[in-house]
Amino acid sequence: MDTLHHSDIDLPDREICYRALLARDTRFDGVFFTGVKTTGIYCRPVCRVKTPRASSCTFFANAASAEAAGYRPCLRCRPELAPYALQQNLAYAVWQRIAAGALNNGDLESLSQEVGLSSRQLRRVLQEHFGVSPVELAQTQRLLFAKLRGKRCYALMKSGLFLLKMIFLGLDMLQLLLSVFQNLLLV
Repeated sequence: MDTLHHSDIDLPDREICYRALLARDTRFDGVFFTGVKTTGIYCRPVCRVKTPRASSCTFFANAASAEAAGYRPCLRCRPELAPYALQQNLAYAVWQRIAAGALNNGDLESLSQEVGLSSRQLRRVLQEHFGVSPVELAQTQRLLFAKLRGKRCYALMKSGLFLLKMIFLGLDMLQLLLSVFQNLLLV
């Protein structure tokens, strides 16, 4: 019987998780979530409800994994509304906007106003969750988009349409892009 959700990254082993659950250790809040098989509910390790038996517990690295496994959020500790979960959702929503091209036609200030943060807060959230700035994330998305086009983009690069296509995508540092793009195609 598997009680750890193995597809999640960096989840402590079962015994450590259960001891943290018994102690309601705040250091583990956000590190893992406990799904209780008998109730179908998942909680944070700091939840004040009666501690379930070890055999009834399944441990998850995040709330999304627990919900995907069919568990409902606890109404007492509200794991889906915890501050770290909201920040993860915010970072993912901003990433989706950037991937959709939000920085192609606009700037960082307009994007941060759309999501209700200052540009500094937006940079900090993306740096914490993805390890890159919003501009670096946008450049990566543009390069991935171009790389997915493969030979079609290579043909465009050799033609005069390449410059127009790159300007349309918002890539204004053409020499840098050409060298990076050629290296990507050779890999």
